[in-house]
Amino acid sequence: MPGGLKKLGIEHVPAVATRGVLLDMAGYFGVDIVKEGTAFNRAEIEGAMKRQGIKAIEKGDVVLFLHWLAKATR
Repeated sequence: MPGGLKKLGIEHVPAVATRGVLLDMAGYFGVDIVKEGTAFNRAEIEGAMKRQGIKAIEKGDVVLFLHWLAKATR
């Protein structure tokens, strides 16, 4: 799509203020890096949430999936 980066760029998205939920999927799977293209199913997402003490993902939350090892945080 010619011009797609200009037409659909992040600069066109309005400011977002909401709760962010960071799920450590690498930690959940016990790996340094989750293989590119890996899909996470509901059970895996809920397992990562439980591991991190996250009770729920609520409407309006932004969920970020950490797919690489953050050794300092483990």
